[in-house]
Amino acid sequence: MAKARELAIRLRQKQSTGESVKTELKTDQRVLARVTDGIYRQPTSAIRELISNAYDADAENVWIQTDAPRFNEIVIADDGNGLTLEALASLVHHIGGSPKRTEGGVDLGVTNADDVTLSPCGRKLIGKIGIGLFAVAQLTRHFQVITKIAGENYRRVADVKLKTYSEDPAAKGEKQTFNSGDVEIWSEKAKDKQSHGTQVVLMDIRDYTKSLLQSRERWERVQSEEGTGESDDLVRTPPRFHIGSIDPGTGNTRRDDACVPWMSKDKPETRFRKLYQAVLDEVGISTSDPSINDAFDNYFRMLWNLGLASPVEYVDGHPFSLSCDEDLHYFLLSNERRGQAEELSFASNKKRVKVAAGLTLPEKDVKPFNVIIDDIKLYRPVRFTSLPVKGTAALKKPMMFVGKCKPDLSGIPEEITGGSQLSFEAYFLWSSKVVPKESNGIIVRIANASGTAFDESFMHYEVSEQTRLRQITAEVFVLDGLDAALNIDRESFNYAHPHYQFLTGWVHRALRQVTNKHKDLGKIARQKKLNAESKRRHRDIESAVNDALQSLGDYAPDSVAEVDFTDEETSTKEVQSQRKEGTLVFRHDVVLGDVTGGRSTSRNEMDQHLLQEKMKGVAQVLDAYGLLEELEYDDQEQLLRAICQVFLAGGGK
Repeated sequence: MAKARELAIRLRQKQSTGESVKTELKTDQRVLARVTDGIYRQPTSAIRELISNAYDADAENVWIQTDAPRFNEIVIADDGNGLTLEALASLVHHIGGSPKRTEGGVDLGVTNADDVTLSPCGRKLIGKIGIGLFAVAQLTRHFQVITKIAGENYRRVADVKLKTYSEDPAAKGEKQTFNSGDVEIWSEKAKDKQSHGTQVVLMDIRDYTKSLLQSRERWERVQSEEGTGESDDLVRTPPRFHIGSIDPGTGNTRRDDACVPWMSKDKPETRFRKLYQAVLDEVGISTSDPSINDAFDNYFRMLWNLGLASPVEYVDGHPFSLSCDEDLHYFLLSNERRGQAEELSFASNKKRVKVAAGLTLPEKDVKPFNVIIDDIKLYRPVRFTSLPVKGTAALKKPMMFVGKCKPDLSGIPEEITGGSQLSFEAYFLWSSKVVPKESNGIIVRIANASGTAFDESFMHYEVSEQTRLRQITAEVFVLDGLDAALNIDRESFNYAHPHYQFLTGWVHRALRQVTNKHKDLGKIARQKKLNAESKRRHRDIESAVNDALQSLGDYAPDSVAEVDFTDEETSTKEVQSQRKEGTLVFRHDVVLGDVTGGRSTSRNEMDQHLLQEKMKGVAQVLDAYGLLEELEYDDQEQLLRAICQVFLAGGGK
């Protein structure tokens, strides 16, 4: 801290002259020095971290310009609190030693005076250990941080040139801090004293990063396979929506042949919604099972994933803000080990899920948060109504399962839990078709943000429910805890942490409740369908019998004979009594036998009932033609049995 204070004093002395001060970036531990070698594997991860920094700095807006499709320079600007000289000096000398969540952060203006886990204005902090700035190492080795706080006459500029871990000659020693790069800092006179915020300018973008954002490899594969004479199904198709193909001459992305789902006059908030709708519209146009990997190039996939990860609004509203009049079936999850989901009770037709289930989310943010990339406003690309439907599904209506839990973990030592309790809320959305298919799985959000895409394994759920699991989208919103289980890249968890282990168990129990309820309702739906089908067929049989009798003209009987099939428990006396009253009575086991094959299922039972109704119709037609009158009862049964066997021959029902 002494060196950071010394640097702050030197900076303050030089700010009026505009002279620069040179120093070195310092990391606090050897493991953090490796961050500059690329702990973040995708450009999306790096930009996500800078968005999170802006959120923690109480920004309302983040503006990002990527210079697409060239990607020579990327600029991330926000209107947050900005960094004081002291905070900037601390950042430079203590990478990995973030003042966030510490008492020292209050003095530096990066944490709340009443609660160090919150930002100055009261947001739940996303960042934790202070390596987010080094995420840009994935994109470039040279960047500038330009920052200003409201009320000051100067803005500060830090020009940073990163080194790789192997370039530090002291890396093999036992020092506790390492030189991760060179920094030159100076002050500039600000025209607007009340302006505030931070701008990160990423210069000299790595060619590898450009290649990823331009989808260069995919386009080269497309172009290399076109015109080869191979069959169309062997040609790698281009993404349906993209910022432009690769110019074979220059290797750069062309803008003139870009394919975007919006018009140039569309507003930023409209553009992303159209991007989202474009994926849903793929159903029935190009595929029945859309995928963003197929539909989008890497640039649009980056926008999609940033919307998914950032603490922004949902494209059509929060799931807990849904009302009971939406076309969804709602259930409340049980926290009991063998509990079952129960239908959610709404006291009025205007009540929201949040109120009916006793949930706290969505909470009103202390201020709005917007992220706009290249004039496209990001939203969270998950929708809960007006969803695509799979035509063959027994259940058409989507089901929303919601729950909350705050377990008592007081028996676990603080050094293991990180000193916090665990509290979370969650939903599980079942729909017959998940679009895009990358939305199948579960996301765990801490401070309303996530570093991962949907986990299709559902936290390693091992029960074989492959079809049903592919029809579920789920999110867990952590209110307290789990921070200590989050790994350094914020893209994975320490599976051994008790918070993660408890959450895993809860999620798996919730999944059993979802699948059990789906099975129960599916069985009821299938039975209703069978019953309706049975009634329709019964009407068809009656109509066929009536048509047959009408063909007799004047010889047609006044009424159709009643026919009944007895079971084994019907006594001979009862049969004789019915026959005396004019009913045609036959033994079920003699005429029909067992057509179920020994398997008692709803379908088999319906097949047997249908065969019985058909044989009743046959008996009624034979009786109307007078073909049963001269036969003994046993012979009548043998005749009907022979006809039934003809029906069943060759696999008939």
